[in-house]
Formats: sequence, C-alpha cells, structure tokens
Amino acid sequence: MANILICDDVKFTSSILSKQLEELNHTILDIVVSCQDSLDFYSKNEEKIDIIFLSLNLPGDKIIENSTELLKRLKTINNHVKVIIISQSGQKQNIIKALQNGALDFIEKPLEKGRIEEILEPLIS
Repeated sequence: MANILICDDVKFTSSILSKQLEELNHTILDIVVSCQDSLDFYSKNEEKIDIIFLSLNLPGDKIIENSTELLKRLKTINNHVKVIIISQSGQKQNIIKALQNGALDFIEKPLEKGRIEEILEPLIS
C-alpha cells in the first residue's frame, strides 16, 4: 500500500484521516501542521512518500504564504508528486486553483472512508 504524508493543522481532521488510511492498510509517515514543516519533511523524505494529503487551510508563514504556494513548491521539487487536497465545503475557487496547480484530486470534509478509497485506488494501482 501507500506511504502517506498528512499536512493538516486540525488535529481532529488529521486523526480521522490517519485512522481511516490505516484501516485501508496505508502507512502514515507523519502528520505536519504548517507549510514550512511540510516542505521540510518532503524535502528530506521525498523518495519514501507516495501520496500527500494537503489541507487548503494549512497555515503559512513568511517563507511559504499558503497551501497553494506549498503545492507549487512541491511540484517544483518533483513534478510527479501526488497531492490530494483536503477542503471544506464552500472552497470551490481554491480547489480549482489547487487542481490547476497540479493537485490530482480533492476530498471535502467530513472525510468519508469510501471517498478516500475511491481517490486512492487509481493512484496506487
């Protein structure tokens, strides 16, 4: 199965996602809570990471302003990186922007195990 990095600062969301992914026999490499931490972890572990779940609301900083900028940087490091966006309803414009910047798919909260499985299946086959 897949080695997954979760980039989400909402503990409730990341713990639900982590549990559901583990139930589907995936390995959670880490849960990071900021854009800079995400980039740092990816840069050090790129070869181990199969898929990244990235929250649209992940906090930025002076170096990486937001998750859209993080996505662009990840794609610069590895254009083939597989990123799935985690969003809340009502974020359609940001979802579209993320997809245009290379995200492969998105999942809206509340996270449903069936939808997670549906997204991951073609990515790990």
